[in-house]
Amino acid sequence: MENWSIAACEVILLAGASVVGWGSREFWRVPRRLWLPALLVVVLLAVGLAQLVPLPASLWKACGAERYTMYERAARAEALLHTDAYRRDPFSAEAEKPLPPENWTPRTPKAPAWIPPSFTPPATFRALLALAAGLCLILLLERLAEEGRDALRRLAWLVGGLGLFVALAALAEFQDKARTTILWVRPSARAAGAFGPFVNPNHGAAFVNLAVPLLYYLIWRLSCATARRSDRFGLRLLCLGLFALHVAVLFASHSQGSLLALLFYPLAWLANGALHPSRPWRLALAWVFLAALLCGGALAAWSGLVSDRGRLRLGANVPAHGFALGHGLGSFEPQFAAESADLPFFPQMRNTHLENEYLQAFFEGGILPALAALATGVGVVYLAARLSLEAHAAFWLAPVLVGETLHAAVDFTAHVFPIVGALLLVCIVGMVALEVQLDAGGSAHKQRRRHGGPRRDEVTGEREAAG
Repeated sequence: MENWSIAACEVILLAGASVVGWGSREFWRVPRRLWLPALLVVVLLAVGLAQLVPLPASLWKACGAERYTMYERAARAEALLHTDAYRRDPFSAEAEKPLPPENWTPRTPKAPAWIPPSFTPPATFRALLALAAGLCLILLLERLAEEGRDALRRLAWLVGGLGLFVALAALAEFQDKARTTILWVRPSARAAGAFGPFVNPNHGAAFVNLAVPLLYYLIWRLSCATARRSDRFGLRLLCLGLFALHVAVLFASHSQGSLLALLFYPLAWLANGALHPSRPWRLALAWVFLAALLCGGALAAWSGLVSDRGRLRLGANVPAHGFALGHGLGSFEPQFAAESADLPFFPQMRNTHLENEYLQAFFEGGILPALAALATGVGVVYLAARLSLEAHAAFWLAPVLVGETLHAAVDFTAHVFPIVGALLLVCIVGMVALEVQLDAGGSAHKQRRRHGGPRRDEVTGEREAAG
């Protein structure tokens, strides 16, 4: 979205957390349900703060760090430009005549006495504000989860409704290729490619990917709770109609990375209910489908189809040095284009626009944020697999968690990885309510489904026959 709207969201989150935290000290305790994304944000906050601490220039000089040697290289380059070789035209008749001495004043700044690890301290400070807002979002969601499932269900309906509004607005906007306003209200130079309120259609498609499935999840739960077959059929038909609209919007947006989630819906449906004794074929077919997805992805990457049309090959220039503290949070855009180091197993860069949040976390923060980002991705995929197998309505949510986690590796432009985490949290909101049931009786629930016994519905609490 535009910068003013991002700043407004951050102010709302910071102010909201301050108000709630002022009245309750327990608000600031370590999250119990959302501890993994909270850990990612805390790691990045700690690294970002360390990157702003000035260190003596003599220390940087002693270890030969780039933050000091860059000043020396710049001074030598400027001096070279004033040598005779660069002051004369080798093809002119005056090339053999001696040049008069030149009096010039060096313009290259000297190395300061204290140098912070971050190459771009203002951008790192700005990233810290975004991280603080992300942490406030996690704490507020954790507080909301403690209020019970009703509060989470209301929030899920609200977020799902917002996702549907964005999808419908984007579909209407796509009909006007010459539009000059965002949502027909705000003039913007980037309105022609907007996706609803999002100036980047990739971001808009990702938001719809994560928000609209909450409606599928809620409507499907309602269909499971109703006793009338006609009502159940109508609700599920509505759910499938919304899914068709979702697919149409994604294809109209031309966001290829957002289409990844669609590949996992058949897999999630097959895995759902696979432990029931009357459906053993689902689990076998799910494994076959997963193997086909993996083989297809490997073949696409090997043949160059993905790397040519996507962004897999854009990671070749990510430098391997600076792995301890990175180049500074937010330093990617002003620094990356100047890098030329290559990593093994990657083809040459074809441009200077990286869109891999895991590599960017390594570039900006070093090894710790990169490992935390990978751990968060693995945790989200594990949660998705667990919910597909153990919660009969949550298979609608699992594909987007897996799809957007992969999306962050090939075609995402958040530029600060916790923003991707915050989008994932939008979908995790609907899953927090399930964690209570899974933690308290997940194994018993699995045993009931495995042996065909009755199970308790997630919405009404009434027992229904398995299957």
